Amino acid sequence: MKDNEASSTAYTVLQGLLFVAQKPEFSHLVSARNRELGTHILQSSEQGRKRLKQIHSTVGKILLPLMERLILPSIGLHYALRKAYIEKKVREAIDAGATQIINLGAGFDTLLYRLAEENDKLNCIEIDHPATHQVKEKALTSGQMALSNLHFLPVDFTHQTLQQELEQFSAFVPQQTTVCIVEGVLMYLTPEQIYSLLQSLLDLLDSSPRHLVFTAVEPPSNHPESYGPLLKLYLKLKGEPLNWLCDENHLKAFIEQSDFKLQETANSEAFRRQFVPDCAARLHKGEYGACAISCSTREA
Repeated sequence: MKDNEASSTAYTVLQGLLFVAQKPEFSHLVSARNRELGTHILQSSEQGRKRLKQIHSTVGKILLPLMERLILPSIGLHYALRKAYIEKKVREAIDAGATQIINLGAGFDTLLYRLAEENDKLNCIEIDHPATHQVKEKALTSGQMALSNLHFLPVDFTHQTLQQELEQFSAFVPQQTTVCIVEGVLMYLTPEQIYSLLQSLLDLLDSSPRHLVFTAVEPPSNHPESYGPLLKLYLKLKGEPLNWLCDENHLKAFIEQSDFKLQETANSEAFRRQFVPDCAARLHKGEYGACAISCSTREA
């Protein structure tokens, strides 16, 4: 990703989500408000408008599924399923008493906007690269769109740290019971960087419990059918190597080297059972959702 350009991954994920939402059998995975906000975000930039045009054009309806098969088969449906899972777990945490939601690497996801819109008692904070944030913030704070309980914190991790930037951010409240979302991010970090991130969250937050909802990726050799022949070239061109791959069965041991305790994991078959039980289509395998919690007391 170039420093002055919004993440191409953010565009790709939102485009894939909106493309899948057009299919009657999967439209229930993407709410009408989610589609409306996603379309609005894409309409706010030249790159986004190109992506929208591809979704609705005859050529795009042929090329987008073809590129998906060549890079990551069924990934568009997977985006919709993993977001449905994350939203379900975040809403469960809110029902259990969480009042602050932090989305780390939020991209163009609309969940926090929708939660903030529904409940003005929630404190919602999105953290992402400044160039990506600029596009999204422009779309969601213009005119009547602005929400007083949705806050944008741009952070460039090449020369800024999460702990320092969040500690200095006036909208952040360490005392609130917090859910942190880390979707589609951890596979680009090294194990050392992941542990540093988890420790930062523990150090930043005074209140317990601390909820973590995230995704992880298994080694491609576990599910070779879910990886297309152009994936390696695609990742090389994007400059986004996969640095952390974790078998679902090994996640508990990995996470619990920190003070977080793994609550559950959910792979593609769990997604199918929960959200598309009648779907016979092949689902993308390899990335799974997970939830963890820490109830440890922060030391003074």
